[in-house]
Amino acid sequence: MGKWTHFCIDPDNRTRKTLFVLGKCETCDGDIQEPNAVGSTSSRNKLYSVGLREYYDPLPPEIYYDDDTDKSVCENCLNQEYCF
Repeated sequence: MGKWTHFCIDPDNRTRKTLFVLGKCETCDGDIQEPNAVGSTSSRNKLYSVGLREYYDPLPPEIYYDDDTDKSVCENCLNQEYCF
């Protein structure tokens, strides 16, 4: 099924899921989704059967590289002083 580790169900459309690799932000240590997440309409049982784990919180923010600070950051970092 790919290299993903987790899936999160879309609260607005329960048949739609996002498959992603769960990681940690290098800056704030919060949960993030690594690059290359994909959408899926596979059943929950199918996703469990290939080893994916369900992420029950809202989908974590994506990670990106901030050229100004020369750090990897996530949406959780944007307005937090200690991250910059």
